[in-house]
Amino acid sequence: MSDQVEPLINEIFTGLVSGITQFAGPTRCALALARKESSSLQICDPDNLLRDQYKTIQSVLTNDDWRVRASVIHDKLGDGSLTNSIHFPVPIGPLLPVEAFSSKLFYQVWFAEIHTRIGSPEPIKEWLILAAGQLFVDSISTDWAISSFDTISPQLADFAPEALRRCTARRIKLSTQFNPIKIIANLSTALEESRKATGNIIFLGPDIPQARRPRFISQFAEPNPKIEDIKFMRKTLTSVEGCDAMITCDLTRALGICQDERIPGTLKAEFRNGRGQLYLGDDFLCSIFNGTFRSAIPKPDLTIFDELLKTYLKQRDAIEPLNKAIRTLVDAAFTGTYGCTLLIDLGSNAILTGQKLVSPLDLTVHANAEIATAMSRIDGALHLTPKASLLAFGCLLDGYTTSSELISRGARYNSALRYSQKEHNTIVLIVSADGPVACFHKGLDLMHHTPLTSPQPRPVTLTDLRDWVKTV
Repeated sequence: MSDQVEPLINEIFTGLVSGITQFAGPTRCALALARKESSSLQICDPDNLLRDQYKTIQSVLTNDDWRVRASVIHDKLGDGSLTNSIHFPVPIGPLLPVEAFSSKLFYQVWFAEIHTRIGSPEPIKEWLILAAGQLFVDSISTDWAISSFDTISPQLADFAPEALRRCTARRIKLSTQFNPIKIIANLSTALEESRKATGNIIFLGPDIPQARRPRFISQFAEPNPKIEDIKFMRKTLTSVEGCDAMITCDLTRALGICQDERIPGTLKAEFRNGRGQLYLGDDFLCSIFNGTFRSAIPKPDLTIFDELLKTYLKQRDAIEPLNKAIRTLVDAAFTGTYGCTLLIDLGSNAILTGQKLVSPLDLTVHANAEIATAMSRIDGALHLTPKASLLAFGCLLDGYTTSSELISRGARYNSALRYSQKEHNTIVLIVSADGPVACFHKGLDLMHHTPLTSPQPRPVTLTDLRDWVKTV
């Protein structure tokens, strides 16, 4: 068996880990497998997920409760059928398990690592269900479907939209023909007069009682617009921008405008400047930006900047006002999806070209911080002091060409890189319109962003449980 199934499991793991990592951040996965009722468990743990959580998982793996439970389920199974269980009998901490039982493979349990940053675990369960189903389908073939290797990994790697559609369908009982996830993805990229979407839209499931249905402020006359008409839907979304209202749709049509709320049995998307948050009823599902889904609500990461400040500003009382002012400016740019440049001058005495202020603007004052936020939209940098004061805005940053420049990151990025190399007593923060934050100091991008990559697993092997336990 091992010679036949291990190459297939390897392909499944490659796509599974890659897909979940892109959706939820670096994630490890593992598998426990028994092909026949009399077989012992075999462990596939290429990234040491189960090894690291052995105290949590020990009782689940080493007793035979799984075999008893699987036998009961198998008595109800027909030949060539598969069933899944997403309700594990005991809690196992940071591990998300999905069991699978089938006539060909007696027992599978797939595990994924759950991080605190993950929004809803439901989409990740769909990845594990697909992995179990793929292993079952290919096990039916006498040659383990070697020819399907080319499609297994890519399907799992690009599974996020379908995983979201499936878990949505489970919760609000949607037909397979209706795909609100695709509509939401299209809305996240659609422009109306060069502006990204702001406003809320809700899709009503078929089983919502009349008493729970939202009250219409205004209904659309028949024939109602079809929700597949993305251009119309994007235009219509403008009508609820900045209002306590939402576009309301059923499975096929836009019905009208209702009072804004979250309702059980519905899928809702809340857009702000193109960034969307999806909710199943009251439960947060995931976020979306530019057609890409992420498990958690993305936030600017300023950890390295915080640590850098501590090396220059020793006293906490000196750090907090500047930190608060910087976060206000960064968060505003991030949620507004515009780029900005913030120059913190630690004593460079540099002369900058820009609009200087007669008196420094104290950004610990809320009204002043709002003015600085508006100024940050102007081309050029805000010139700030360690005491959270604004000296100038619209400042041009220049310097000398460096070997570490990245042409793909644009003028704002490379100008900040050059300037920080020329003026070592400065910190330059860049917020890109699409989200990432860069922190420059002494010619280095200390928060250099690379695409999310999967943990690099060792070769996939199946090890008998008794032998595996000896190595833990």
